[in-house]
Amino acid sequence: MPSLAKRYTAILLAFSTLPALAVTPTAELRLYPVGKIVSAGLSWRFDAQTEWGASVLYNRARRGDAGRHEDESGDGFGLGVELSRFWKPAPQGWFYGARAELFALDIDWRDPGRDGDSSITVIQPTLRLGYRTRPFFRSLSAAVAANAGVEINVATRGEKVGEGAIGLLSFALSYE
Repeated sequence: MPSLAKRYTAILLAFSTLPALAVTPTAELRLYPVGKIVSAGLSWRFDAQTEWGASVLYNRARRGDAGRHEDESGDGFGLGVELSRFWKPAPQGWFYGARAELFALDIDWRDPGRDGDSSITVIQPTLRLGYRTRPFFRSLSAAVAANAGVEINVATRGEKVGEGAIGLLSFALSYE
């Protein structure tokens, strides 16, 4: 049986062969026609052109009559993962990517003569295209991206509420 020192050495060697796991904290604001999403996350670079990330999100929706009811509004929290690829070997410039997010939202709705609330679980996959630059400092980058996807209500407690195509414009700041 290998000694404890050999086990730790093997574990350290295994982790040292991974790409540089510099963690980059990010704050982001995403705007869509009937709401906004605020997120805080971390990203890790796979190589000079690829990074993945994970985030915690808050979604505030004011759908008005863009849902199934005459008026829908609500909010909730979510978790997300993403993968981004830069066109050049640097974590700046043009990039494209994909996201998958899971939200738990409470939506209040109203129709003429009745109202109610629904709790929904939403999966929101999106594709994105954006540009990242370092306009302020070497360690602070800013990104803007266009995102297109779909909101899919996978579980609903209460009456059904709006879902469907979604387009978002996002603004992010990252500290590297």
